[in-house]
Amino acid sequence: MGFFSKKIKKQCEVCYKDILSPYETCVLEQTYLVFTNNRDVESVDYDNYVVRLLDGGTIPFTLQVDKDTVCETGQHMIYRFCSEDCEDQLLESKQMITRQDIHEKHLYMKPPKDIHILCSLPINRIPTVNLKCEICNETYKEFQPPEGTSLKDGMRRRWISFPITKFKTFEGSYKLDSTMIGEIQRDYGLMLSGLSENKKTYGTWYCYEFDTKDAKNHNICSTSCGFELSIKFNKVVLTNSLIDHNRMGNIVPSTKEINNDLENKLISRPSYLS
Repeated sequence: MGFFSKKIKKQCEVCYKDILSPYETCVLEQTYLVFTNNRDVESVDYDNYVVRLLDGGTIPFTLQVDKDTVCETGQHMIYRFCSEDCEDQLLESKQMITRQDIHEKHLYMKPPKDIHILCSLPINRIPTVNLKCEICNETYKEFQPPEGTSLKDGMRRRWISFPITKFKTFEGSYKLDSTMIGEIQRDYGLMLSGLSENKKTYGTWYCYEFDTKDAKNHNICSTSCGFELSIKFNKVVLTNSLIDHNRMGNIVPSTKEINNDLENKLISRPSYLS
């Protein structure tokens, strides 16, 4: 059984609405595009996933984007959105617009560092295993790990908790004096707030010290359940998210207050590291 008998309300990480029936999909990061109608391309080997060039060279790829484009992919994660429409909305916002004649000048293209291009695969096209969320007890899918490796060693979203050993709050500006920051960080390893230059400029800072030696990995299905874990067991929960520029973030018992100050509609949104 999960830790909690009550039903946990979960929010979609795209539209922030409540998830009634999860739509599971595999989201992938595109590392480069290859334009297969470029004059330097001899053929495309879809069986071996390589583009063969007239000069004898080859370029590997993992997915076909459209009839004239293939791509190589990097990081990938399984997500549970509220609908296929939200998946489409996410991917549309994470695309790089190119000219129709780009293949005439370029064989391939890497996205600039500040542009995060994503694509997706239907969940039934990848090997998965069914897991049970430790918090809500609902079943969700994760990548099946390669043979000879454990589930925690596979490429998937991480949920790692650390017991909180000390906590304090104080009132201050969104921009703190460096000397003050140094003094606080001697006793607290994590300082978070929902303050910003453009929204709420003065308010509460939340300071946490936690035990890194007592880290625990968890099977968790959503940020909503990650937030419940943090509140009920007084933990800092570290997680990663591909759709948030593949960053690591922290969920803490004060996460709801932090997101309210930032005017984030997703109350369980982690505080991502820059």
